[in-house]
Amino acid sequence: MISIIIRFLFKGNKVMAFILLLFLIWSPMVAYAGAMLYGAGNKTCGSYVKASKMEKMIFENWFFGLASATSASSDKDVLSGRDPDAIELWFDNYCNNNPLDTFSSASIKLLNELSRKKQ
Repeated sequence: MISIIIRFLFKGNKVMAFILLLFLIWSPMVAYAGAMLYGAGNKTCGSYVKASKMEKMIFENWFFGLASATSASSDKDVLSGRDPDAIELWFDNYCNNNPLDTFSSASIKLLNELSRKKQ
């Protein structure tokens, strides 16, 4: 996580580095496949489904942060040309059908799906 923050600082994206630093400091953490994930990703899809529109923005911003970090570390923009409304609809559908999954596992599934479609 620190290496991602440093990478954003060197690329001049101080806002993204600051946001990631806030997640690092104030969010609860969970181990996921050897990586540490913070923030809304620790909540369940059921929490996403029951969230208000404003609360869903927190989940979706968490996803976009994860997607940005994934893109930065792989030098592939997985969200290029993607419709944010379609991404929100994907989460609505997935989380309604899988309420016990964590939002982070749903996010990773979506990123994998988007990466496969980019190839």
